[in-house]
Amino acid sequence: MTATPEEQRFTEEAGNMFDQWSLPRMAGRVWGLLIVAEDPHLSAADLAERLGTSAASISSSTRYLLQNNLIERVRVPGERREFFAFNPASLRSIYLRRIAAVGDMHRMAERALTSFEDRPVPHERLQEMHDFYEWLELELAAVLRRWDGQKGSGTKE
Repeated sequence: MTATPEEQRFTEEAGNMFDQWSLPRMAGRVWGLLIVAEDPHLSAADLAERLGTSAASISSSTRYLLQNNLIERVRVPGERREFFAFNPASLRSIYLRRIAAVGDMHRMAERALTSFEDRPVPHERLQEMHDFYEWLELELAAVLRRWDGQKGSGTKE
């Protein structure tokens, strides 16, 4: 069974997004398919068939996704094959990585500020960089806290 046109579009978009983030494109396609597939879980053979790719490509992609907690391994009683499912916690995990990257930029600017104290032009630019990423890091963390509060209360804005 091949992926539906809608699944194909979504998996390609997910793959492209992973690629833009310097992550394996095929892993993004696998992750994307596990999100939109009607099935609660898919085997490696199912993934390869629907994505039109090799077993080796699926193997390396699922290994990457499992190691990064973006999907989960599912055991099905009576089945020898292993199955994979979308891990809802991966959405939060991806967001936390983005916050960490913003924090890295904030700390890099912070460290550089003292090195350029006597040079007004780079110091001014570094101060702007520092202030922006410090603000953004705090705002992104606040967004996540609000989301967690809404999920806990069962409401969405």
